[in-house]
Amino acid sequence: MLASAGLAGLVLWRRHRATRNARQVTARVLETCDLLAGELAAGTPRRARSRGRGRLARARPVVEAQELGSSVPEALRRLAALPGAGDLRLVAAAWQVAHRSGTGLALR
Repeated sequence: MLASAGLAGLVLWRRHRATRNARQVTARVLETCDLLAGELAAGTPRRARSRGRGRLARARPVVEAQELGSSVPEALRRLAALPGAGDLRLVAAAWQVAHRSGTGLALR
């Protein structure tokens, strides 16, 4: 009985930790998007890339995809699979539309 209570406590603790980590990732994603939007609006995309890379450590594959000319939307979608990073799917969609249409990402 005591062992099952301990196991249940461990499961709850792990779930709490996973939720907390997902919230932290969500906060970093939103912060990174705000930062990138500001830099892009200012017309400094290179600076946006370098600052975005430092904000979200796991974003390196996205930055590398952009620098190498491979699919940034696909890299964003892979990153969006992380718990708490799901909003990056929207960024990937916007990036893909802008790339296909030949226009920049408009910020209003």
